[in-house]
Amino acid sequence: MKQVTAASKWVSKYFTLLVVVAAVFAFMVPAVGLAIVPYASYLLMVVLFGMGLSLNVADFKRIAKNPLPVILGTVAHYVIMPSLAFLLVKLFHLEGALAVGVILVGSAPSHLEHLPMLWPLSQVVMWHSMCRLVCYLPC
Repeated sequence: MKQVTAASKWVSKYFTLLVVVAAVFAFMVPAVGLAIVPYASYLLMVVLFGMGLSLNVADFKRIAKNPLPVILGTVAHYVIMPSLAFLLVKLFHLEGALAVGVILVGSAPSHLEHLPMLWPLSQVVMWHSMCRLVCYLPC
């Protein structure tokens, strides 16, 4: 069990680096990247489950004591991110479906693609709290 705990701590510490290395490797050797595409949802499930296991009550108490980062993150989801997406569309003169896609990705709150990068920074609770706040805001 000590080996599993040590491996888990190592992966948690270097997770962002591992993701970047894997992305570069998949870019350089596309066949390997394409081979894991059918399993992407299972891999994401394992990552999210691991993140959920790392949460505890003290994490949520810390957010309750200082909700400002959650509020600012929610504002970023609805104001900053869509505005930046719109500026990128204008800056790069994107048109049609590509422009719509960039704006939609910028406007969709709580993207899962950045969550693995937050795990080593212990910001999973803040992300989870922002997701909950976004879900309860009126559309």
